[in-house]
Amino acid sequence: MVSTGNRHILDLRGLLTSMGLLKVSRKFLDLEPGETLIVECDHESLRQDIMNILDSRQIEVASCETQADVFRLCIVKQNKDHEEPPSLACKCGE
Repeated sequence: MVSTGNRHILDLRGLLTSMGLLKVSRKFLDLEPGETLIVECDHESLRQDIMNILDSRQIEVASCETQADVFRLCIVKQNKDHEEPPSLACKCGE
């Protein structure tokens, strides 16, 4: 885990899906609204599961990209009472 200011990078490459989901869930709970979590993983199923487990009212997917079989999600935590619907559109692999 690398943290720089309000950006946190979580490298999950090589981890099993269940362990990766646990790490993302725990880190996401620690984030303050407005902070960014960048997740790097190498399993398509993990990327999809991350999108499914995070509370859609509390996240905005700022970007999602694929490079050399590595999926990179950039997720911004929102306030629970965030009025605008968050952007959950992920364009990985498209």
